[in-house]
Amino acid sequence: MGVTQEDNILHTYKRKNSDVYQFRIRVPLELKCIYGKADIRFSLDTRNHREATTLAAFHTARFYKEFENHKATLGVVDHTFLERLSSVAVDCATYWLDSQRQSALHSNSCHLGIGEGISTSLENLTTTAHLFGDGELTASELTKTRSWSVFAGQLSDADYRSMMELKPVQKARLYLEFVKNLQAPATQLITSVMNPLDDVIVNMPTKQETRIQFSTLYQEFMANKKAESVANGRVFLPKLEGRYQAAFDSLVGLVGSNKAIADITRQSMRELRDLLIKTPTNYKKLPQTRTMSMSTLFDAIRNDQIIGLPTLSVTTINQRIEAISAMFRYAQQENYINVNPAETRGLSLKKVRADKDNRLPYQPELLSRLLVTTIGTAHYWTVRLGLYCGMRMNEIMQLRKEDIKLNADSIWFVDINDEDNKRVKSAASVRQVPLPNSLLNDGFLKFVEDCRTDTLFNIKPSKVTGYRSDVYSKSYRNFCKTRGLLAERVAFHSLRHNFKDAALEAGVPESAYKQLGGWTEESVSGNYGSGYKIETLKHHIEQIALKVIPYEKNKEEVE
Repeated sequence: MGVTQEDNILHTYKRKNSDVYQFRIRVPLELKCIYGKADIRFSLDTRNHREATTLAAFHTARFYKEFENHKATLGVVDHTFLERLSSVAVDCATYWLDSQRQSALHSNSCHLGIGEGISTSLENLTTTAHLFGDGELTASELTKTRSWSVFAGQLSDADYRSMMELKPVQKARLYLEFVKNLQAPATQLITSVMNPLDDVIVNMPTKQETRIQFSTLYQEFMANKKAESVANGRVFLPKLEGRYQAAFDSLVGLVGSNKAIADITRQSMRELRDLLIKTPTNYKKLPQTRTMSMSTLFDAIRNDQIIGLPTLSVTTINQRIEAISAMFRYAQQENYINVNPAETRGLSLKKVRADKDNRLPYQPELLSRLLVTTIGTAHYWTVRLGLYCGMRMNEIMQLRKEDIKLNADSIWFVDINDEDNKRVKSAASVRQVPLPNSLLNDGFLKFVEDCRTDTLFNIKPSKVTGYRSDVYSKSYRNFCKTRGLLAERVAFHSLRHNFKDAALEAGVPESAYKQLGGWTEESVSGNYGSGYKIETLKHHIEQIALKVIPYEKNKEEVE
């Protein structure tokens, strides 16, 4: 039904036989009693994709704030915060001890006086804890004491906001945990300050890693990723979500979803990597494996029952390891664990073939056939933009009419940007590429002027990945297959290789052709300046000449 998948943060979709964008957002389970429904839907009253995305971002932020207000009213607590209360208490104790030690180091007072001051502060904190434990202070009264204020001052802003949602008894328990963690190291610190010539070791409190389950971590991690996308005005693409889901499924297949993340070891990750090396690609579609769960598949691999099937590529395996590592990095940031067991260094596989060798350029004869064969087809301009401008497939597929521009010096150029939720490979991919005269003289501007679709080539985003290029690549490969244009390690991306080779042959400076093609400049000097002006790039792109051999269609191709 929707343009985006069901779990995307920005739920913009179109109803059948309608061009008007609709909005939908899920209501949190705990708030259904207030809204009386599972989701909120209404029309955005626009047919413009950019306007719909902007409105959706606004409404999403509005509803998120509304949801948080309702949660506060109902006393709904951040359960992940509750799960790491012990860790938060350790952090607060560590901050307090550090501040006392730093004050002692920079104070001009006598050592005895400083030690007594720290002792008095500790005594006040401890006395308040005892009063609560003996029933002389209620939880609500404890949170109004000066000792409580000292403790609350050690919390980070995010943890303070979460703490304020706790019930008074929960707040009191967090305070008691804080004082408990202070006792031994504070006593050692006092001894150290009062006896500066003695070698006294202060053993700082250590965190007890939480027992948060891997499935809980994954849900929180994904929610955070999607929230970041909304904050940045972006759509969290299904392709990226699918990559994280595949990584999650892989680790769950090994350890189970209920495994505590503190119990997932480096050895577990090495075992997972070794299993992925033998895992069939697209195993859910293969007759031999499509009925297997991931854990069953791993068992079959261990027993050497999966033999002779094409396996996952090194790139895919490394992507899964990196995705899991990202989840554990998030767990570290949230103080759930101390060590990332999926740190990619030492786990990732090295590629046998360098990235630059994954594709080969079109040979002159095959390139000539491609140029002739695409005449009069939907691939005519896409191939030429890739070949003569060095553009990537998805950059071409995302182009809109307004991305073809004329500057003040009457130079036509392609504005490759990340607006309207366009996706770019890197910061270097955002650029302006002057159109060579060969394309202008061939009628490209007329093609643009006559365009009546949302994008120049009217390719819809993949419902699975969200990328238009994933849809077009299948069409392009089928076109090449039916016309005998396939060759080993040659694909649409090979056109960029032809572009780069031709630029080198023409003597175009490396920094210039990298700017034209959107390649990242890795040299130190590449971090300075804003690059070549478009007038200079226009001069360079006109110097690039592609080697082609005259080719004419045979009778069968003409028919």
